[in-house]
Amino acid sequence: MKAERIARLLPAVYQQAMPVGPDAETDSVLAAALSVMEAMHLSTEGFLLDHTRFIDPLRAEPRFLTALAGWVGLAPYIEGVAGPPLAIADLRELTRRAAALARSRGTAEAILAICELVTGLDGFSIEETITGEDGRRIPFHFRLRAPAAAEARREALEKILRLEKPCFVTADIVFDATPEESHDELPDR
Repeated sequence: MKAERIARLLPAVYQQAMPVGPDAETDSVLAAALSVMEAMHLSTEGFLLDHTRFIDPLRAEPRFLTALAGWVGLAPYIEGVAGPPLAIADLRELTRRAAALARSRGTAEAILAICELVTGLDGFSIEETITGEDGRRIPFHFRLRAPAAAEARREALEKILRLEKPCFVTADIVFDATPEESHDELPDR
């Protein structure tokens, strides 16, 4: 902000005291103070000139990205959760999609998308027809099937289910076997 614009914001008594003439900028303490104020605004104005780099998750600095994710309601999935840290690319995409995910909250699509973005893995699915030990269908229950590699982020997945599923629904998580486990018993030929 230029000194002239700052001067217009001052009370009238200060505006009337402003010196006029060719040496006006160097002849008064008020002019010097306005010059200092102008210099002090430069860094802030430069900082705010491109404000989208702070609110755009695809452009935000990684150290600011976590705060941005928290602002859009994603803090429970990224803060204080055991397991490997969330990759920056996944955090950017999760934050970018936060509004759409919030609109579809409680749906299978939203739960799967959040699980994939928080773990950085594909291969999640939801089974809706689950039977109990007695062979009868468990009402209002679903199962999240997760790839074996996602077990390192179990706490995050449990939190996702707790926060994203409808409140009247119960859910559990099953981790698929690793490729080594699934090939232990090869069929006879």
